[in-house]
Amino acid sequence: MRRLARTLFLASIVMIHGNILFAATYYVDFGSGSDNNSGTSTTSPWQHAPGMQTCANVCKSTTVQAGDSIILKGGVTWPNSSFMWSLPGGSAASPVYIGVDKTWYAGSSWTRPILTAGGVAIGNNYDTMFTVPPYVTVDNFAITGFYWDGTSCSGAPYGDCGIFNAGQRSGQTFENLYIHGWTHAGTDASTSSGVIDIFSFGGNGQNVAHDNVIVGTDVAGDHSVNAFFNGPGTAYNNYIKQVSSGFIVSYGVSFHDNHIEDVGPAYCNEPFPQYAGNCSHENGFEDNGDIGLDFYNNVITNVSAGLAIWIAPNPGYTAYLWNNLIYAVHDNQILDLTAPVYNPTYCSQGASSNNYCKATGSFVLWNNTVQCGDDTTQYDCQAGVGTASGQGSVVTALTMQNNHFIDLTGAAASCATGSGGPTLCVSVTPNTSQTQATANGQGYSSTETYAFSPTSSSGATVGAGTNLTTSATGNLATLASDTTYACTDGNGNQPSCPARAAIGRASAGAWNAGAYQSFAPAPPVNLSNVSQ
Repeated sequence: MRRLARTLFLASIVMIHGNILFAATYYVDFGSGSDNNSGTSTTSPWQHAPGMQTCANVCKSTTVQAGDSIILKGGVTWPNSSFMWSLPGGSAASPVYIGVDKTWYAGSSWTRPILTAGGVAIGNNYDTMFTVPPYVTVDNFAITGFYWDGTSCSGAPYGDCGIFNAGQRSGQTFENLYIHGWTHAGTDASTSSGVIDIFSFGGNGQNVAHDNVIVGTDVAGDHSVNAFFNGPGTAYNNYIKQVSSGFIVSYGVSFHDNHIEDVGPAYCNEPFPQYAGNCSHENGFEDNGDIGLDFYNNVITNVSAGLAIWIAPNPGYTAYLWNNLIYAVHDNQILDLTAPVYNPTYCSQGASSNNYCKATGSFVLWNNTVQCGDDTTQYDCQAGVGTASGQGSVVTALTMQNNHFIDLTGAAASCATGSGGPTLCVSVTPNTSQTQATANGQGYSSTETYAFSPTSSSGATVGAGTNLTTSATGNLATLASDTTYACTDGNGNQPSCPARAAIGRASAGAWNAGAYQSFAPAPPVNLSNVSQ
């Protein structure tokens, strides 16, 4: 006990310019707090947090230091007048924590603090709800009621007019957030005010988003937000539904166990397809350039506009994709293996006429399950893979093994050669390819609890793959197990992860093709999300 007490004591101390200071914890309760209070206890809380638009008196005169914490009372609502909230930041060694203490709440049990714009534009900084400095963790808020129109967003600089303006700053963590209930003016291309970003980054790559729920289902049919724009670098266990795009990133590092469902079209791009892409790219995951990417255990489904996946490693780097499930893509843009946006730091080969690098890095696709289209219309997404989406660039190297494709022809995957094709096809076998009818006849279907999983030992994917145990090391260790099927939406505002208990792949002998090693087990019981 003495050792634990000493550890907790030391954890409350931070170093500022060589001086030892005690980290402070500040408490905020909009319902019963006062900005004249000390803010240092639950019995003397502020009404507002430092950096909130209406913070005053002692709250306003207090400087939050690196390592400090700001705790908002559970079950309490902060209204539109509190925003924009300019969050305080810390240091790499001592980030600021802005979140909750689940033992402090209003009501009979803990629920998230609610931060709401109330369906009215925020009257400062071009309708921005939060600005985010470096080295801060934002945890466990319900964020709702954001509204925008042509006036509120007019002339907004990059990153403004949206919920989180994170800028090009490192050390930010966004976790356990429930973001929903946004609305806007206009319902078509002529009247809509365009899309906004839930999170707007600067392509830094040194930030993390995990265990967040971002859903637009409060307004039926509206897809007018980008969930994540130009970042973060790492994202996992996020549940995203009914958006214009899930992720548009630059220099991402690791994306896994994310569920992305119901993508596009945005009102400002309608009627579709005439105005597609007019105001926003509509996609599940768009990587505009990376220096090594791991993309695994993700589910992308019901893509109504744009593409499912666009991957673009820089020359000399490799993007790895494994254990992903992609299905119900209502267009022919399923897997785009393409060139990165030109950056002279990474692309000595020069730029194409439309500002893409003239070369790419390498692509490795292992044990993915891909429906090339939907249950009504299929496409041949494997023919000539490696053409870099017609960007006038050349894929350096391509490896495709153990994938399960459900497509128009059911023909084996092929590797493009010649102009626009890869300079090196490391391997494009073995993969299992089936038509929709053949797959359905063997029990593979989109209506299963786990889409296109094998239902019997005679399914074409069973034992059809090669053993990749020697590759399942280091960052690729999760390849030794099959898909977790990302996350479900739990009780509606907290992801339940994993959605499926992963099964280990054999250390010897053949693997299955596709994301599943064996028959799908029942979902695991997850009790951690009760009363969230």
